[in-house]
Amino acid sequence: MNTIVRGLFTSSVTVLKTCFDAWASNTVTKLLASNGNVLGTFAVGSFPNGVAVDGPNIWETNNGDATLTKLKASHGTVLGTFFVGTNPA
Repeated sequence: MNTIVRGLFTSSVTVLKTCFDAWASNTVTKLLASNGNVLGTFAVGSFPNGVAVDGPNIWETNNGDATLTKLKASHGTVLGTFFVGTNPA
């Protein structure tokens, strides 16, 4: 299977997502940067696309429902979902 990986690196954790898996399941996956172990898989909006980390939070854009999901980076709890308009990047 072809895999497209998108993500950002932080100090000791990488937030990555495989587009094929993430689009089918509407999730973002958090991996340990040192060995790739999965630390968590968290639900987000429809057709997740872009990801950013600001330290304590993960921000995920969702093209399918024109939203931005904010998650707590340490445990993946959704802190909010915000409508941002068509095709957020």
